[in-house]
Amino acid sequence: MTIYFYKIDDDYGCFSNFSKHGFELGNKYWMTSEHYFQAQKFVGTEYEEQVSPFLDREFVR
Repeated sequence: MTIYFYKIDDDYGCFSNFSKHGFELGNKYWMTSEHYFQAQKFVGTEYEEQVSPFLDREFVR
């Protein structure tokens, strides 16, 4: 059986890169894996934080 997870509202949507299951990495809390993925395109540039906003650890608490 093939499992599709393209839409977050469908079955298995929790596995989508757009699913709102955040995580902490690099002292930043990323709202989705997609936010992190897009920010990696701009690592080390002035656009890194503008492209994909993250929530600071202190803010999340």
